[in-house]
Amino acid sequence: MTKRWKVQRRDWVLHPPFNSWQRGVVDMITHMVEEGNEPREAVWSALKICPPEGGWTDDARQFVKLAYGFADKNRPDRDISA
Repeated sequence: MTKRWKVQRRDWVLHPPFNSWQRGVVDMITHMVEEGNEPREAVWSALKICPPEGGWTDDARQFVKLAYGFADKNRPDRDISA
């Protein structure tokens, strides 16, 4: 089992704080980008597993883009940035 598979299969939205999709998504993106050094495509694939309850609205998409942008700026190796 690869590290990427483990990251994608972790259920980020059911860990405390419960019912906080935004917090779960930020934690997942931060973990994948800053600690796992995953490329952008891997992050987007993982996000398809845990969509927001109300579906992908413009606000949800913007939120994810901002969260990814912040995590990408903190990436340990900026040369790998997607």
